[in-house]
Amino acid sequence: MTELEDLIEIHTNLWDAAFPNFPLDQAVARSVSSYPRDIAQQAIDSLGLRQLPEPAINVELPPLPTENTFTIMPENTILLQPHLQQDLQQDSLVLIPNTTATSQPSHPSASSHTPLSELAHEAYPPAHEAYPPTRAASPMNTPFLQKVYDFQSAAQPAASDWSEPHAAKDYDTPPGQLDGLGAIKLDTVMEMKAGAGYIGMSSLAMLILVLRRLVKRDSLLSPLNDPTAHEFLPTTMNHQSGPNIRHETASPPSLSGPARLPRYIEFRPLVDSFFQYFHAIIPIVHEPTIRAQLTGALPLPSSGGSRVLIFMIFAMGAFDQATSENDDNGYRYYEIARQAYQPEMVEEGSMQLVQGLAIMANYLQRNNKPNSGYVCLGTAIRMAVALGIHSSAGHPKTNPLDGEIRTRLWWGLVALEAGCSTCFGRPHGFGHASYLLTRQPVNCDDDDLTVADSALPQDVDRVALYTALVMQTKLAKKLLHLQDRISRSLPYPTIDQIKWCGESFLADVQSYPAYMQPGTPGPFRLARAIQSWRARDFASILYRPVLLSAAWNSSGPHNAGTALSEVIDACRLLAMDSLRELRTYGGPDRDLHRGSQWYLLFYEVQSSLTLLLSVVWEPQHPSAEEWRTMISQSIQRIREMRSVSKMGSSYAQTMENILQAHPSLDINNVFVPMRPQQQIQSHLDPNAVDWDQFLIEILATQNMTQEEIQGVNSSSFAQDTNVYSA
Repeated sequence: MTELEDLIEIHTNLWDAAFPNFPLDQAVARSVSSYPRDIAQQAIDSLGLRQLPEPAINVELPPLPTENTFTIMPENTILLQPHLQQDLQQDSLVLIPNTTATSQPSHPSASSHTPLSELAHEAYPPAHEAYPPTRAASPMNTPFLQKVYDFQSAAQPAASDWSEPHAAKDYDTPPGQLDGLGAIKLDTVMEMKAGAGYIGMSSLAMLILVLRRLVKRDSLLSPLNDPTAHEFLPTTMNHQSGPNIRHETASPPSLSGPARLPRYIEFRPLVDSFFQYFHAIIPIVHEPTIRAQLTGALPLPSSGGSRVLIFMIFAMGAFDQATSENDDNGYRYYEIARQAYQPEMVEEGSMQLVQGLAIMANYLQRNNKPNSGYVCLGTAIRMAVALGIHSSAGHPKTNPLDGEIRTRLWWGLVALEAGCSTCFGRPHGFGHASYLLTRQPVNCDDDDLTVADSALPQDVDRVALYTALVMQTKLAKKLLHLQDRISRSLPYPTIDQIKWCGESFLADVQSYPAYMQPGTPGPFRLARAIQSWRARDFASILYRPVLLSAAWNSSGPHNAGTALSEVIDACRLLAMDSLRELRTYGGPDRDLHRGSQWYLLFYEVQSSLTLLLSVVWEPQHPSAEEWRTMISQSIQRIREMRSVSKMGSSYAQTMENILQAHPSLDINNVFVPMRPQQQIQSHLDPNAVDWDQFLIEILATQNMTQEEIQGVNSSSFAQDTNVYSA
């Protein structure tokens, strides 16, 4: 259906561009009583051109398109429309209604104009790059991927409500909820039904749940864990939610009147922190305007939306400024913004309120309230659409700076939505047409566009303040459309389609300008590095269904075709490249502030879990020891992140426990002594793997006879002959 809808939308846009005076709806209405030849002639007449030779048009209905014609939706379909209309105003026209019949131009100058057929062809990738067929004749499409997609559907929460109680401090948030990355506390059916979120392919929760099942040798489609079972969690994090658990929270501060700004000496470091971290990554406000308002050079708006925005800037600045877990997280400023956001504001709406809610959404996610932040972001997006911020047309009296601020805000919302939906494995809230209606932000600095300018500047060919936002714009436009085909498509895609989507995404990233490529010198190092990590992570997510499915495929990747092996290898290489770049970025002079470490933690965990899944699944792989080394180094880096130590320690301990549950194997000699279970994991997991049985299963995969296995069974390294005999 998605392929058909995209194809229909392309044809509709082409029709509207070619025949602006003859709407397609009118042509469809006349098709009931008219022949295609008559409708085509009416369409030509609507152009007001002189009579052309009668085009050769097949009067029979055209055949349905084959699957090989389906391609991704081009990014510039609607943007081509002015160019098409300009060509159509010329004194000649070329119509090619099908591949077998063409009309010749009636004027020699027609050859200098671009035919519609060529413009349409330019909107599609070349034939060899077309989206692979949905029902490819491949033995590895349906049964191979089915279990993972069925698990994704079965693991969705079926709750009628969810609750993230308000607390005076972040650490007072009741346990059993999602953390800011969306996985570590999502262990049981109870928590998923409490509103923990969807278990989509892109989420960390999916990786961790599959890892736990692999280690326990559980079936992927067996019932989910008992509500009382919390696996691979350190003792200090092993909380249970229930009616007998009491959560004491302090009373939130009350406001006795309109909130007043704190002293300048108090909020200036917070503002500096906000613009150094959050604003450099997602610039949705205009820094000179905000600073002028806070210093009194410009009047500070008195609306409730403005108060929400200003105090959320303070809150996010305090959060990112922290260098340890116990530092101020900006809660008192968030509480003022929260109380300033009154229900009646939804009845009014303002751009300042949209900006404030967008910052609040990200703040809530980072403070262990993901669902609250998710809903808050949805409100901001809807309010932005209601204000027309999603359209680049703008008001005729809007100056270029105001119009550009609106454009930046819209794409900032798209970037936040893409990150949020990907993190939690949830469907995104945008249609593909949303990306075509709004132009991209201009790659420039604030000095390149001021209130006195009467026209937008050209994109600068260098790193600028808005380079990171432009990169996020490109990544979101490409990913969200491809992810619809991969992560949430029904029926699920084939391996060839997944491979095509990943390669298409990576090829698009490689086509970015040189100043957007990894390692480019220049300012805003963190913001640009995050986009590089994000690009690899997005590509890895597109490949992830194949990796997860392969982990449950007993035949192994090398028996199912080269496409499968290529996808798995590409997914692993992306993770390894990210970990290497993260290690390089976090050198001796690394930034110790939470504004940097929160993102470092997220991408360290994402990449490490991909390699950890590979270690658990293929412990004898030639690269297994390298994976283990990189995971161990990543765990060490995570433990050193003081500003996110609580959440980081939980992930580090979880990965370390799983890694220790799979001791290193010598790839040159399968028969390496394994320590008994009680020596490996007596202090970790009561549901540990039966390593003796696991060894037998490994030996069985080496095409050994029963006698050979029995011989190994009686060798000197066997720790418990009774287990093997059984």
